Amino acid sequence: MMFKILSLITGSLLFAGTITLNEGWNLKGTSEDIDVNKTFSKKSIEAVWGYKNSKWECFFPNSTGDYSKFKKLTSIQKGDGFWVLANEKTTIETDKNSIDLTAIKGKIPDKTLSIKEVETNETLRAYLWLPDTYSPNKKYPAVVMAHGCGGAHYKDDPKYWNAQYVAGKYKFWGALLNREGFIVLLVDSFTTRDNNDVGKGVCNTSNPLDRPSKIDPVSIRPADIASGIAYLKSRSDVNKNRVGVLGFSNGATSALVFANHTNLLKREEELIAEGKKFFDLPLENKYKADAIIALYPGCGLNGYSPETQNIFKDNFEVDTPTYLFMASNDHILPADTKSKCTNLENLNNNSLFHLEEVPNTDHQFDYYERDEKPVQEAIYKILNIFETM
Repeated sequence: MMFKILSLITGSLLFAGTITLNEGWNLKGTSEDIDVNKTFSKKSIEAVWGYKNSKWECFFPNSTGDYSKFKKLTSIQKGDGFWVLANEKTTIETDKNSIDLTAIKGKIPDKTLSIKEVETNETLRAYLWLPDTYSPNKKYPAVVMAHGCGGAHYKDDPKYWNAQYVAGKYKFWGALLNREGFIVLLVDSFTTRDNNDVGKGVCNTSNPLDRPSKIDPVSIRPADIASGIAYLKSRSDVNKNRVGVLGFSNGATSALVFANHTNLLKREEELIAEGKKFFDLPLENKYKADAIIALYPGCGLNGYSPETQNIFKDNFEVDTPTYLFMASNDHILPADTKSKCTNLENLNNNSLFHLEEVPNTDHQFDYYERDEKPVQEAIYKILNIFETM
């Protein structure tokens, strides 16, 4: 049988690094050894079959499968042919290290949108990226991005809401996630709330309480994330059970507050008594994320009142898989950030919160240092988190 399979394989079916799959059964061959579990553990893959030692072996990544009659397929050797059943058109990397992250060119958003903020009903600007293999008849996983204190745009954008001027970091992530088959939404929390040119960003104001309250990362921006999730889940081309959040710096802090949403609601009466308003959303599936990733957030809420800082102390507990990546040599965040981020991990004695320090890196490492191996490994992990959510 193996000879028959190999005789069907043409040069277009042999690959190294990248596998392009159509919906349905795909006959493929490989010019390198493959770890089946590592490579094919994706929601888009239903089954993988290979013929080894005169017997069929199989792998079912999204179910226990029936291995009573067939041995579990764990590896595919160089030169072997195999079958893959995919439930959608997709691209798979046999080794994420085969992605040249420095070669990923930033992509201008496909669409500029207006979405409604779910608490206040005000209009927010947002940008949408569609997968490279997009079809309106398919359902795709999706990611909401929450930008940092610099805003969504380059500072030389003359109007602050031109898609062409979306900052390079978000164009990079839009292109990378599109390549992996994700719909991506960047919610612009600043532009339509313009206050003293806040559209240009507020990074030059170190004390968060000196920044406009209408863009506060604790009481306002978590609801912007929820708004992005609600919008994506309203789309017919989005898989409502696979929507993630990717927050950067100031937006990563908002993502952590959002991850703490359920716990904050439990303390709602106490918080109101303290005179502090937090975003107040019911626990509905339309606001629920399936994975939350925070890149280099301010874990201590420095500059806020002790009551507000307390939500990142004794009153922090997530109910969604949450991943925090921090830079080892972050010159932007306060010196005690590492200890305060570690405290968040200690408060969550379950398997839902994960903290990782990326060695020899600075703030915004995912964009400016993506030619370094530790950063590339972190980005590969982020892709894997979203692919398996």
